[in-house]
Amino acid sequence: MPATTDQRVAAEAAIFDQTNLLPTKKLVVVVAVLAICQFICFAEQTGVGIALPAIGHDLDAEDTISWAGTSALIANTVFQVLYGRLSDIFGM
Repeated sequence: MPATTDQRVAAEAAIFDQTNLLPTKKLVVVVAVLAICQFICFAEQTGVGIALPAIGHDLDAEDTISWAGTSALIANTVFQVLYGRLSDIFGM
């Protein structure tokens, strides 16, 4: 059954309606959580880069230890797709 003109107009208005914003308190919480997540990712990636030479020296693998940092970055990149899809499925 095709949608009527009124239904189509209402659907288009709902798409372009940007008044459904978060209240200020919830927005502050969301921004704070995102900032904490960003800091954790930054610290994790920086820690890997700084610790690799010492780890490579302890394991006598100075020549090949760079692959550990590269593989960590590749794993983070690959899982971003999964995290994005899960956010689409379970997000609000």
